[in-house]
Amino acid sequence: MTQEQIHQKLLILISKERSLLSQIIDYLQMIYDQRIYAERGHSSLFAYVVKELGYSESAAYRRVNAVKMIKEIPGLAEQVKSGALNLNTLADAASAFRRNEKQERKKLSPKEKARSLDSLVGKSKREAEKKLAKIFPQSETPKTTLRQFTTKQDDGVKTKVTLVFSEKQMKVIHRLKELYPGKDLTELFFIAGQDFLKRTDPMEKAQRIIQKKHIKEQVIEKIRDREEIQKNNISPGKVPVPKNNKVDQEIKRVPSNIKHKVWVRDKGECQFRNKKTGKICGSKMSLELDHLKPRAWGGEHSIDNIQLCCKVHNLYRAKKLLGDNKMRPYWK
Repeated sequence: MTQEQIHQKLLILISKERSLLSQIIDYLQMIYDQRIYAERGHSSLFAYVVKELGYSESAAYRRVNAVKMIKEIPGLAEQVKSGALNLNTLADAASAFRRNEKQERKKLSPKEKARSLDSLVGKSKREAEKKLAKIFPQSETPKTTLRQFTTKQDDGVKTKVTLVFSEKQMKVIHRLKELYPGKDLTELFFIAGQDFLKRTDPMEKAQRIIQKKHIKEQVIEKIRDREEIQKNNISPGKVPVPKNNKVDQEIKRVPSNIKHKVWVRDKGECQFRNKKTGKICGSKMSLELDHLKPRAWGGEHSIDNIQLCCKVHNLYRAKKLLGDNKMRPYWK
């Protein structure tokens, strides 16, 4: 092949690559709209793209971001298909949009986003970054970075994190240093994180309450045994243990003792199972209590009738059981 032939062949392949990317985005759009990722046992489109399609997290993020932006902004699909806007530029723009909305506490309209994207057409990554910085000057902030590495001491994989703190956040850091002198930042974050999880993590709370309840029941049982022995003069092994597992089915909220047992049993993970593959979702985010037999159908507040489900799969099961029309308003 001549040099010109090689060049022309490459141009043809690039054209096919853009066409393939456009088709992939179209199919991902269908996966997203029809919630096929949920049926296949994933809590989000991102999880599906990473775990089932095998994309890296960064590549998955760019594609999922494109799917959501194309759904929101008319005409964007054609710009991506033609190559006028690439996925990297869309990802940078999406980050700038989010930062601006967070700072201004106001959502950008699809038209405002479209105007900003039009100004990025045909620009390189660096040129696009400069343009976004001009459009959203207040939203330009250094990025948080993470990098994993293995130490020479062979004590496992560690992650290097670069963080950017505001003046208000640094006051908190300085106060932590005063409370724990001699501790470095890594130790301070670990201490603060553990304390936060103890107070807010439902899994930690459930384990703690069940353990306390178990100890309390043991103490009460010993007292009952002693009182029964003194009263009836019988051996401890024959003391009757009262059992009352009946749950009031009229109450609307799941009793806390059942809720905590479900959290511990399911290990704080979504239990939705794909019937075809047997895959369990396992997501630990946005978990909810899901009744296997809905309350509307007479389902009980019992351990056997309740499982943990992520929000996506709780809604997906409700849609399957109660119908698409009834559940459509709850899907975002």
